[in-house]
Amino acid sequence: MLIHEPGHLCAIFARRQPVLKRALYRAALPLARPMIAKGNGVTPEGVARALARTQQALDETARAIGPSGQLVGDAFSVADLAAAALLAPLLPLAHPDMAPPQPIPDRIAAFYASYATHPAIQWVREQYAKHRPPPCDVPS
Repeated sequence: MLIHEPGHLCAIFARRQPVLKRALYRAALPLARPMIAKGNGVTPEGVARALARTQQALDETARAIGPSGQLVGDAFSVADLAAAALLAPLLPLAHPDMAPPQPIPDRIAAFYASYATHPAIQWVREQYAKHRPPPCDVPS
């Protein structure tokens, strides 16, 4: 998906870089795109397989959420951390450290919307809201 939105891709991976580095990254992307696509299995079959696995992961996560709202036991654990982190790219989190660059391209917004009502996505939002600390203002 991101491979087809080069401006957004560059904004995600280079937004905190100096202007020159961002410009170089953007200029190199057309040359690197075929290697990125090949390395990530971006073929119709590969994408279909990834989407099926994504749906499976969401469904399994939703089934695993216990009465406490956590995956294992009654308290936030490494299981919750790992699952929420792995599923986080499926939604536009509001946390300042995780928020996607704006504006979000229509294709990416449609991708997010396709999962927005899934119980596991709602759970990820809750985990980040409850357990991700606010960003620190540390001078760079």
